[in-house]
Amino acid sequence: GYVYITTGLLNFFESEAELAAVLAHEIGEIQLLRPNFTTYRKATKDLASLSAMVGPFFGPIGALSAAGFILLSAIPAEEPQPKRLLEADETAMHLMTKAGYDPQGLIDMLKKIQNEQINASPLVFDWQDRRTITPERIATAETSFIQLDLGSLELVTGFEKYQTMIRGLRDMHGKF
Repeated sequence: GYVYITTGLLNFFESEAELAAVLAHEIGEIQLLRPNFTTYRKATKDLASLSAMVGPFFGPIGALSAAGFILLSAIPAEEPQPKRLLEADETAMHLMTKAGYDPQGLIDMLKKIQNEQINASPLVFDWQDRRTITPERIATAETSFIQLDLGSLELVTGFEKYQTMIRGLRDMHGKF
C-alpha cells in the first residue's frame, strides 16, 4: 500500500512527532491488513479486469459473470472499524517510540484533528473521513500512552526542526 500526506496536512502539523504519528498510524493500519490492502482485494480486481476482457467471448453467460466480477470489485473497501483504529493507534505509539519520537505526538495530533473536525475544516477532511476521532478514541490512546514503558528513553517532538523544514511550504501557502 501507499501512504500519502497532503501539503495541507504537512502545513497543519506543528512537529515531526505529529507527522510521525500519522505515518505510524497508517503503517499500523496496513499491518492490521485493512481489506483494501489484502491479497484477496487485489485478486478480485485482477479477476474483474480479466473477466471484462474474456467474458464476452463466452456469450451471455460469460458477459453476465464478467459483470458480476466487476460489481464485486467495485464494492468499496470496508470502513476501518473502531477496534482496528484503536489497534492502529496503539501500534503507532510503539512504532513512534522505537523511532525515537514522543508518542504523545499521536494524542496531540488526534486532539488537533478533532478540533478541526468540529469546525468542519477541509484541511483534515480526507484523513479523518475514514478515521473518525471520538472522545473514546482519544481516551483509549491516552490509556495506551500511560501503559507504555518509556523508562529513561529520550524522545523528541522535533518542533524546531519541523518548523524550519516546513517554512518554505508556509511561505508559499501561508499557515493554515
